[in-house]
Amino acid sequence: MFTSVFQALKPTAETMVRWAQYSRNGGSTSDCSQIMFTTKTSLINQFFLFLCFLTAGLMEKDLSFRYHISPSTTSRIILTWANYLYFVLGSLPIWPSREKIDHYMPDCFKDLYPKCRVIIDCTEIKCQTPSANVRNSMFYSSYKNHTTFKGLLGIAPFGAVTFVSELYSGLISDKEITARSGIVSLLDANDSVMMDKGFRISDLLEKVPATYAIPPFLTSKRKQFEENEVAATQNIARVRIHVERAIRRVKENHLFDRVIQLSLAGSINQLWTVACLLTSFRGPLF
Repeated sequence: MFTSVFQALKPTAETMVRWAQYSRNGGSTSDCSQIMFTTKTSLINQFFLFLCFLTAGLMEKDLSFRYHISPSTTSRIILTWANYLYFVLGSLPIWPSREKIDHYMPDCFKDLYPKCRVIIDCTEIKCQTPSANVRNSMFYSSYKNHTTFKGLLGIAPFGAVTFVSELYSGLISDKEITARSGIVSLLDANDSVMMDKGFRISDLLEKVPATYAIPPFLTSKRKQFEENEVAATQNIARVRIHVERAIRRVKENHLFDRVIQLSLAGSINQLWTVACLLTSFRGPLF
């Protein structure tokens, strides 16, 4: 799988501009005639180094020792590949048509939720606490009891990752992140979105118009679910668990095992997106 992915990337990877040259040109590629691969580290080893950083979670100093290169060169390779893969993988049309959704719809969805287009959920990764109190309050998540980055992930009923949002500060609500991410604009009329109780986005879906599948709520007047509500909660939980499995797969990239340093804040969005999209190469969830 590694070799196949690399061979698919190689034609464009051979011409990508190195990060140092890109930075010296002020973020412009117009005069970047010198590509990055003047370093002694081969192209395939650079790709493997990046995956060691993302997937195995090896530190930059560790990688520089293993590859016999300086820490600054290691950092530039990681930044270059993160931005390159973010651009290449991000340009892939991962949002499937209604026809493809219907064609690959599992039986468990056909019987209960035939109009389901996407299952969405938010997740958080811990980050270093900013020194400024204002930024600390923006990133603080009461759910994780820590400062975090927060993103939204969507999967199709058949398990493929079909939507990845940008990362936002941990204070943002599920509704706000859904509105900002743009996923609502991808829905067609009469589509259905499956989600957890934290997503109060019925007003956003009414504009499409689209429907939603969400577990029923208890109110102050009703202390117990009815029999049909218990069945609905169990049915949704049984199929919505697949988005939790997709998120778990992404977080199996060991870069996210530790608290993300603020020095990675400029590239964490690219790293997160690449991790989510590479997850799709690992096969179906069920």
